[in-house]
Amino acid sequence: MKTKYDVFTKDKEKISYRAFIQAKLIELGLSPTSKGTFYLRDIITLAIQEYNYNDISLIDLRNKLAEKENTTANTIKSNIDYAFKFKDTSKAEENFETIFNIKYDEYYITAKSLTNLIVSLIYVQ
Repeated sequence: MKTKYDVFTKDKEKISYRAFIQAKLIELGLSPTSKGTFYLRDIITLAIQEYNYNDISLIDLRNKLAEKENTTANTIKSNIDYAFKFKDTSKAEENFETIFNIKYDEYYITAKSLTNLIVSLIYVQ
């Protein structure tokens, strides 16, 4: 089942998926100015658009985004890795359970895990 292109926040204000995803990534401690954060946001958006709920391949998503952005998948991976390397761990620990209703674990703070978790969050809403 595909979802519509909008998601509702708790106060029922309609926002785009991209803005919703960007806000959640920032709440999880990723830098709002990092290219890696933008790339991850776009990968998650592609996952929502093009994949079934359980069929997400991060490698395929990076390749599709690289083609769209006229760059390489390796550049995208490096930028995302950089964003995670310099994340604000205290923000992630503070907001993780509120966002996903599961206890924080460093294991979840990876591109693949966050992609799956945020896609799940959007499909549930």
